[in-house]
Amino acid sequence: MKTEAIAATTGMGAVEVAVTDGDRALRFYRDYVGLTPMPSPDSAIRLGAGARELVVLHPGAERPVVPRTSACITSRSSCRIGASWPGSSPGSVGWAGTSTPPTTS
Repeated sequence: MKTEAIAATTGMGAVEVAVTDGDRALRFYRDYVGLTPMPSPDSAIRLGAGARELVVLHPGAERPVVPRTSACITSRSSCRIGASWPGSSPGSVGWAGTSTPPTTS
């Protein structure tokens, strides 16, 4: 398998998650994951480690995620992580409900 390097300055920001129950999600990330609540200028619940913000919770989602749905993380030629889409056959993976990943130019 061929690997490709990325620039050393490449980084990743906080993961933002819409949640139906902010208090419950806060307890999970604080008590089980071990993140520390951080100041927030809005209604979002921000958590991190040290001075680094890692997770931003947005309370008020209308419903939980529908079971058996997922996105697919792709590389140029293959689907690396995936799950069944509604209406697809069990075990199939792909992009937007298809069995093949998108093409790149």
